[in-house]
Amino acid sequence: MTYLINDPVNINEIIKRKVYIDSITSFSPLPRDEAILQYMKGKSVLDIGFAEHNIVLAENKDWFHKKIVGIAKECIGVDLNKSLVDALNLSGYSSIVADVCSKDYLGQTFEVIHAGDIIEHLHNIEGFFGFLKRHLRPDGVVVISTPSPFSRHTLGQFVRYGIDVPNLEHVSWVTPFNMIELCRRFDMTLLERVFPTKRSSGRISFYFAMCSIFPIFKKYYEFSAGENIYILRNS
Repeated sequence: MTYLINDPVNINEIIKRKVYIDSITSFSPLPRDEAILQYMKGKSVLDIGFAEHNIVLAENKDWFHKKIVGIAKECIGVDLNKSLVDALNLSGYSSIVADVCSKDYLGQTFEVIHAGDIIEHLHNIEGFFGFLKRHLRPDGVVVISTPSPFSRHTLGQFVRYGIDVPNLEHVSWVTPFNMIELCRRFDMTLLERVFPTKRSSGRISFYFAMCSIFPIFKKYYEFSAGENIYILRNS
């Protein structure tokens, strides 16, 4: 689904694209972190924007970068914040200061690139996709998570306060339709969109069970989930 459409507002073409999005959408029985980590186990991973603004997070057992390091064959973090990168390197992590919208090359490629809640902050999407393509192995995947503009939280804020952004540093939303078009422009392929349905470890997810039994519930969950998780590869 990466071809150029002559009439981008033609409803039939839009519906075709929606059918494709539905065909690559899966509802995982796993919690959110586990659903993402399954792509990284035993792999070489580049974790973009891993420092998350605060050194205190590195001391938290639930810090996502720490979870990746624990299951990956190799994990290198990349971030713009030099002071945080230096501090984390002193703590035993492998990390590099780099601008992921630049033409920088880190000297190696990776089986998995993780960009968690970062794309919505970036002003230079072309540079970002170029960075991804330079550092992704031919058989590798990119895992991108980004907030959904249609989540219950976002819509609730809009109804209550008239606020349509969850973070003042965000510059865009990236819906599945947007991601397909970005992939077309930068010669990548959207392989999968994943919705984790389990809130925490323990018994089977109520949401997964409902999605499995009632197709209409899938539409509700898809529309109201807090984020989209996209799996990409080079075309």
